[in-house]
Amino acid sequence: MWKTIVVLALAACCCTGCGVSGVLGDTRDGLLITLDVLTPPRRRVDLEARLRTGDLLRSSPGYVIVFRRAGQAPTFAQTDDQGAAKVAFTPPAEGDYQFTAAVSPVGLRAKPPHDQALTIYCRKSDCPIAVVDLDYTIVAGGFEQLLLNRPGETAPMAHSQEVLAQLAASHTIVYLTHRPNYFTNTTRQWLRDHRFPRGPLLLAEWTSFLRGSSEYKAEALTGLQKDFSRVELGIGNRIGDVQAYHDSGMKSFLIFEPPDAPPPQLRELAGKIRRLPQDVQVVSSWRQIGLALNGRGTFPPSAMAQRLEEMARRKNPSAAPTSQGARRTLE
Repeated sequence: MWKTIVVLALAACCCTGCGVSGVLGDTRDGLLITLDVLTPPRRRVDLEARLRTGDLLRSSPGYVIVFRRAGQAPTFAQTDDQGAAKVAFTPPAEGDYQFTAAVSPVGLRAKPPHDQALTIYCRKSDCPIAVVDLDYTIVAGGFEQLLLNRPGETAPMAHSQEVLAQLAASHTIVYLTHRPNYFTNTTRQWLRDHRFPRGPLLLAEWTSFLRGSSEYKAEALTGLQKDFSRVELGIGNRIGDVQAYHDSGMKSFLIFEPPDAPPPQLRELAGKIRRLPQDVQVVSSWRQIGLALNGRGTFPPSAMAQRLEEMARRKNPSAAPTSQGARRTLE
């Protein structure tokens, strides 16, 4: 359901022009999207920026993008038919290589869109990696709140920053989200504003977004594991995503807060959770994730399934259901 909302909202924004600024940030002068990269050392990769202009934010070919890195001479590339400009870069050793992409004003009818940062994260192939979702995982709300321009509903989940800060001491944090990459800049800024650990931010191409979250996540994990042998841990809020983490050999955490739902839906959720592998950890808070990571607690699916079944037995069947939380996890 929420994917339909996203498609309709994006279509409405693009057709009217007036709503885009509230959802994607200030796009009156266009939108410059930059893509993070995670790579092993000494591999040639692309610095990539994509230019969208006009009320419909269409791909804009034929413009010059300037890539800058402190202490280095700038490099230039022209946008192609898809609005993408790329220049090659080979990181010589581990580290974070930070660049800024800017649009040359030559040929633009309006002033250029805001400059954007991008980072090449270079790690050894045996670097430990933790993959973390965003919506209803570190964001205390969903993508729909962002689309509806309700910033007060997109605060961080309690204790998520402190647990991820501890995890970042031993792992590279990869933020893997099913959001379309039109939202790269606003998502990156949200992570900065809320002081989450630095790490590559990976969003879905439009075609991957339309295929669904679980398929997109599985494909992204396959790509990561081709280059990195220790993609060790995955955290998310969807049963399908967490199953994909587990199937990839990762220690998996499902963040799940039991919803206020009618007994049939609670029992259905209990059945789905009970069928998860027993080494998946099903938690209701980041505090519990911290306990599990520190060896101070375990949270098997059977415990959460039992809790849901007990809730269903106690619940008054005549009470008015509010099943939004149940639908969110089932989808």
